Amino acid sequence: MSPIYCSLEPRTASVRSRSVPLWAPARRVLRQLVTEALTLSCIAGALGAIMAVQFVQLLESLSPADTPLIDSVALDGRGLLFALGLSVVLGVLLEIAPAAKVSRG
Repeated sequence: MSPIYCSLEPRTASVRSRSVPLWAPARRVLRQLVTEALTLSCIAGALGAIMAVQFVQLLESLSPADTPLIDSVALDGRGLLFALGLSVVLGVLLEIAPAAKVSRG
């Protein structure tokens, strides 16, 4: 069992009793948990992109003027889009197993 799955298991075990009625269909529980994972993944990916942009600006401002190729350090849109997409895909994939377990009851 992976450490990520183990750390999510206690959280997902309490979800059914707190935020979803006991009579809710398994499909609704699964949809709610995957939606939560997607939202959190998007927020985390956006914060990571903002931090990356800030880090590049900090690196450029703190480096000496004679540092070779410092002007070529940059982030492009494709890299940021890939990182955001990867965070969303991983967030949803890592939530599916615990969500399926909870939705089964």
